[in-house]
Amino acid sequence: MHYALQELPSSPARCRREAERLWMIWDPPDPLRNTGDDDVAIKVLYCGICHSDLHTIKNDWRNAIYPVVPG
Repeated sequence: MHYALQELPSSPARCRREAERLWMIWDPPDPLRNTGDDDVAIKVLYCGICHSDLHTIKNDWRNAIYPVVPG
């Protein structure tokens, strides 16, 4: 379903903010440990990067807060 900007749902039952948890690995150990019962394995087949992500990484807009996870 596509909405124009003025048609976005505003009802709290249909649209709400959710807290997010982000994790970053700075220098992963080599080799990585095996996954355990509390881990999730994710296989990435393809990925891309938006040019705005490159601007954020290089702080071209002078508003980046580091560390940053673009995307």
